[in-house]
Amino acid sequence: MLQTLQQEFGLGAIVEVRWLHVSLQQIALRINEQMTLAALPSQSS
Repeated sequence: MLQTLQQEFGLGAIVEVRWLHVSLQQIALRINEQMTLAALPSQSS
């Protein structure tokens, strides 16, 4: 399948899609981290 995509769109498109995927993963991880921190009980005394 990867070879078919390379023939149709060229390697540049494959790299762009992978870069977008990595960016989306980073955003998802940040959101998950923020939600985890928000769910922790506050340590105010």
